[in-house]
Amino acid sequence: MLANEIGDVDVNDRTIQRILNEEIEPGFLKKELDKKQITKTQYDISLKIRKSKQWPSLKKFFNAFETEVREAMNTAVPMKIYDYTTHGEKM
Repeated sequence: MLANEIGDVDVNDRTIQRILNEEIEPGFLKKELDKKQITKTQYDISLKIRKSKQWPSLKKFFNAFETEVREAMNTAVPMKIYDYTTHGEKM
């Protein structure tokens, strides 16, 4: 468990995305810190997460989750929309 390795911290999708960006572009986290986009604590925690034994599986699950969300968001579903111009519903 990640908490056993790095302590009890709040890890959200933005943190994971920053770590993925660090893998693509080494130094990304340092640039974010220098621009004051993240705090020193967030920087340190992000580096600990990336170095943890849990990171490969966390990354795998996050990428699968992101793919599933993209598919769901891009899947058309029938719905009714209220048209304020004609004051009626449209399909």
